Amino acid sequence: MVYWKLNYKKKFIWNLLQIPVVIALIILLSNNLSLFLSIVFITALIAVSIITLFYTYYKWKKEKQIDT
Repeated sequence: MVYWKLNYKKKFIWNLLQIPVVIALIILLSNNLSLFLSIVFITALIAVSIITLFYTYYKWKKEKQIDT
């Protein structure tokens, strides 16, 4: 399975399944960093995850409208 060859519905589902991985990364890596770096790291991970979810959802719905 290659991520770039998936349609947007499958990309969206794949990104939803990555949420536990992101949470685990936040928990594991933020303990070893300073407070400032932890805040930056957590904010960046959450922002990228949310943006990716919204983008793939939007493209999935747009792709669905084109098919119908």
